Amino acid sequence: MIINDFFIESASWRTKFKRALTRRGLEITKLNLNKDFWEGRDWAAYLNFVKIGSLIIMPAYGLKNDEIAAEQISRAFGDCEIELVNAHSLIKHGGALHCVCGEKPLV
Repeated sequence: MIINDFFIESASWRTKFKRALTRRGLEITKLNLNKDFWEGRDWAAYLNFVKIGSLIIMPAYGLKNDEIAAEQISRAFGDCEIELVNAHSLIKHGGALHCVCGEKPLV
């Protein structure tokens, strides 16, 4: 399972979150982005993607982290092709690709 690096959350929250996931036998991989990505942003979520068969349509922000995130998600889903799409108009309204498509969660 690939998750965001919740470094902006408290240490106790991160510990409880990790414990809840590992207790269920989930192997966790953190999406590691440059820390400056989160400055002034709590809305950005590369993991708010849509997976259709072997295609992942992933939101892009026009930042250097777009490619960093795409590479990490590609490794996590090795059999999938990654397609980046500009999601600015969706993000302005509080969501991204997964939010608007009604897809069932991966887990």
